[in-house]
Amino acid sequence: MRPTHISNETFGGFLPVGIYGWRKRCLYAFILLLMILVIMNLALTVWILRVLDFSIGGMGKLRILDKGIRVDGRTEFTKTLYTSKINSLPKKPLFVESSANVTIEARDKTGAVTNQLIIGENNIESRGDRFEIKDKKGRESLVITRDHIELYRSKLVQKGNTLFDGSIETPTVHSPNNRPLVIEAPESSVKLVGHTGVNLISASGKVELKSSQDISFHSGKSFISFDAKGIYLKNLKINRDAGGNSTNFNAKVFQLCMCNTGRLFLAPPTEECMATNDACRR
Repeated sequence: MRPTHISNETFGGFLPVGIYGWRKRCLYAFILLLMILVIMNLALTVWILRVLDFSIGGMGKLRILDKGIRVDGRTEFTKTLYTSKINSLPKKPLFVESSANVTIEARDKTGAVTNQLIIGENNIESRGDRFEIKDKKGRESLVITRDHIELYRSKLVQKGNTLFDGSIETPTVHSPNNRPLVIEAPESSVKLVGHTGVNLISASGKVELKSSQDISFHSGKSFISFDAKGIYLKNLKINRDAGGNSTNFNAKVFQLCMCNTGRLFLAPPTEECMATNDACRR
C-alpha cells in the first residue's frame, strides 16, 4: 500500500474554508428565488386582504359584533341559515330573495317542525295549528284554525262572489252601495239562525226569498211578525169545492182560510171556509 501523506503546509498562513465555483452560484440563485417567492407571497396576501376588506371588526361588509353579525349590502346563503333574529339596518328595508322558494320553519326542543311558512313561485303556504294576523298594537285581526275563522273587525269588504262551504257567523251582512245582496245555495239550502232575532232590512229596495221547494219560518219561543204597508200572498189555491158549481170564481175578493196543518187557501167570499182534502193537500 502507498502511504498517505498529509501536508501541514498553509497558503499564506490561512486555511481556505467555503463554497466556491458553481456551488456558490447555485446557492445565490436559490436565495434569490426564495426572496422572490416570499415577496410574491406577501404581495398576494396583501392583495387578498384588500380585496376581501379584512379588518379587526370583520371581513368586507361583514362585521362581527357583541350581539351577532352585521352585514351591509346583499348577502347570499348557499345552504340553510339558522338564526333567532334578523333585523334590517335603521331606516332600511329587509329583502329576502330566492330563485326557487323561501321557507321559514320553527322547531320545538326535539327538533320537530311545528310551524312552516313557504313562499313559492305562485303561492304562499302556511302550515301550523293556528294562523294569526295582528295590527301594530298587538290586537288580533284574523285568526284561522282547523275548525273556524275569526275576523276581529266590524267590516269585511269582499268585491265579487264569495263561496262558503259550511256555516258563517256574523252580526251583519249587507250589500255594496247601489247593488243588490244575493244569498243563494244552488244545490243545498240556506238557513238564517239568530239567537236573539233575525232582521231582513232593505232601506231602498225590496227583499225577495225564492226557493224551488219550501220556505220555512220557525220561531220556537215567540211569534213571527210581518209589518208592512201591504202584504201580498200570491198563487194561493182556491177551494173550488166550497161553493159548488154556482160559485163565481172570477171574484176579486176571497176569504183567507187555513187548514189544521197551517196551509193557507182561498174560499169564495159568500161561502164558509170549508177545508177539503184537495185544498189542504200539499
